[in-house]
Amino acid sequence: MKKIFLTACLGLLTQFCFAQLQKGTWTTTGTIGYSQSNDKKDALNDSQIKFERDYKSLQLLPSVGYFINDNVEVGLTGGYKNSEMFVKSTSVRLTEASTYGTESYSAGVYTRLYKFLSNNFALYGQANVNYISSDVSYLFEGENAFNKYMYANNVALRNVSVSISPGVSFFVHDRISLNAIYGALSYDKYNNDHKKEEMFFGQNKISEYSTSNYDLRLDLSSQSFNLGVSLYFR
Repeated sequence: MKKIFLTACLGLLTQFCFAQLQKGTWTTTGTIGYSQSNDKKDALNDSQIKFERDYKSLQLLPSVGYFINDNVEVGLTGGYKNSEMFVKSTSVRLTEASTYGTESYSAGVYTRLYKFLSNNFALYGQANVNYISSDVSYLFEGENAFNKYMYANNVALRNVSVSISPGVSFFVHDRISLNAIYGALSYDKYNNDHKKEEMFFGQNKISEYSTSNYDLRLDLSSQSFNLGVSLYFR
């Protein structure tokens, strides 16, 4: 009976230790997000428009963190994101196509607070401050019976972003967790350098200028969903 009691106590103690991330623990995390979609509509007759759309996005977010208190993590993060979208519509008299592209790099700091709901399952909230450098391109091309026309805009963005995101962690081992994060409430300040080029009826026009703006938004798109794996060590 005494052995059973001691075994039960040891099991409860082990489960209690499992259900918290202790102060002094280091962690490294790799998060990846990928999405792809394709839409296509064929024209059934000459009066209808044929439409196609292709989209893909890849996001990588490595980070390293340290627990300054039980279940309280602070750390450094980096990031890479690349997304492309192509849209084309065609009819008997008109063809138009748009190409969008974004490539960005980021570096920042974060803090994450965990709340365990069971021995191996936790919710967390994460706050981030990031500096992001992005190159964004947009190309619009069209052709009809009278003319070919084109509009291109290339933008170099430099922005500071502050965001808050919710997530969940499932611990498959005391040193390994699977993580999922979805959604973000963010505030961004942008400094943008634009270079525009237009061509209509054989006439080219090029302009360059700079702008700055602010953005507060709630992102619940598929691009805000990321999966990752965390490793913990002392």
